[in-house]
Amino acid sequence: ITAYLKEAKSYAEAGIKPERKTEPVRIPVVLAELLWADPELSVAFDALAEGRKRAYVLYVEGAKKMETKRARMARCREKILLGKGPNEL
Repeated sequence: ITAYLKEAKSYAEAGIKPERKTEPVRIPVVLAELLWADPELSVAFDALAEGRKRAYVLYVEGAKKMETKRARMARCREKILLGKGPNEL
């Protein structure tokens, strides 16, 4: 363990950081349908940061019923147009 810690410390002192691997956000069907139907919303959603996009996907996909998913997206429309995440005021 100490050898591992020494190695990690040497990386930190040298300023070496691990490579970040990020996957593109997978858009669920209900969200894709709404974005396709509303070009203004689609442009605004594409302009969001990856983390905000991911937060919307998690928020929508957290619902079990399709009608709840659609209702959640309808409520989020204004926030998306303002460039905010689902949990931002």
